Amino acid sequence: LEVDPVHVTIVRNMVEYAGLSDNVDVWTGYCFDVIPHLLDTYGPRSIGMVFMDQKGTRFHTDLALMEDLGLLADGAVILA
Repeated sequence: LEVDPVHVTIVRNMVEYAGLSDNVDVWTGYCFDVIPHLLDTYGPRSIGMVFMDQKGTRFHTDLALMEDLGLLADGAVILA
């Protein structure tokens, strides 16, 4: 998830260059808008890795939302 479309473009190109396009998705938008759609798109317990670089306490709110929605797979890696 990334708000800045320029950063999204850069990251998507890096993912493609690394050959990970089949395993990694990069979404554009704000966490509180996008996270609920991840459940609809991928289903429960489908997220195995999350990189979070939010400012301040948003990290806790966003992580709690993913946990409450049951998005995180068993053993999911959270990089913050």
